[in-house]
Amino acid sequence: MLPPLSALRCFDVAARSENFSIAADKLRLTPSAVSHQIKALETFLGQPLFIRVQRRMQLTDAGRTYAARIETIFQDVEEATKGFLRSSAHVRLMVRVPPSLANSWLVPLLAEFIRRHPNIEIQVLTDGGSSGKPVDCEIRYGQSKWPGVVAESFWTERLFPLVGPDGPKIATLADLAGATLIHTRSRHHGWADLLSAYRLTKDAEKTGIEFDRSVLALEAASSGMGVVLESPLIARRLIESGALFMPLPDVSIEDEAYYFVTGQAGLSKAAALFKEWLLEHIPT
Repeated sequence: MLPPLSALRCFDVAARSENFSIAADKLRLTPSAVSHQIKALETFLGQPLFIRVQRRMQLTDAGRTYAARIETIFQDVEEATKGFLRSSAHVRLMVRVPPSLANSWLVPLLAEFIRRHPNIEIQVLTDGGSSGKPVDCEIRYGQSKWPGVVAESFWTERLFPLVGPDGPKIATLADLAGATLIHTRSRHHGWADLLSAYRLTKDAEKTGIEFDRSVLALEAASSGMGVVLESPLIARRLIESGALFMPLPDVSIEDEAYYFVTGQAGLSKAAALFKEWLLEHIPT
C-alpha cells in the first residue's frame, strides 16, 4: 500500500528545510498546498510527521526517521532516471586509429565531429590492437588483406621528400643521390621505390638512417639529420611551423591506402555517422 507520490515529494522537500515556505518555493506551490499534502500523508500514516514549535515546523522523531528513508528512495529514483537518460541519449563510439594519423590529422578535426554529434561519446585508441579492446570501427593502413573484417579504402597516401632548414640542400632530383636518406620502416614504400621511379642511382637500402615510426623519422629530418620520404599530412605540424619543407613538390610516390574497417556484422549507427563525417574530410 503506497501513499500518494505528490504527498511524499512534498514531505521529502519540506523535511530537508523544516520550512513549508521554502519547500513551496522549490516545488512551485503555495505554502498552504504543501501543508495540505503533508496533512494528507499524516492521515494516511496515522501519525504526525511535523509539530509546530515556537512558530516553526519541526520533524517528529517518527518524521525524521521516515524522512531519511524517503530521501534515499528519491535519490535512487533520480540517479536511475539520470542513468536511463544518459544511456538512451548518448552512444559510445570506440575507434582505433594509427598513432601518427591520429596525432597529425584526426584529433585536430574531432572537435567538429563532437559539435555535430554531441550525443556520441567518442573514444580513440592508438594501441594497434595490442590492448585487445573491441572497437566499433578502425582506420588501418596497409593492403586490406585482413581476415574477418570489411575494409573499404578511403584515402591513398603519397610520400614526398621532406627536409629541415639545417638539413641537406635539395634543389634537384640529382641532389637526392648524395644526401643522407632517412628511412621509415613502417612504410610499405620507401626511398628505393622513389629513386627507381625517377631513375636515380643510389643504393638506398644500405645507406642513411632508419626508424620504425614516422614521427621519429620526421623529427630526425627536422633536426637536420637528412632528408625523409614521408607524408605531408603526417608532417603537417612540422611543415606549418617551418621545421620541415618540401624541396621537390613535383617529386612523390604513391604509398599504401588507409582503410575504414569494421566487423562483418556491419556498422552501428554511430559508426556510420563517423564514416560519413570521415569521408567529408578526406585529405587533399
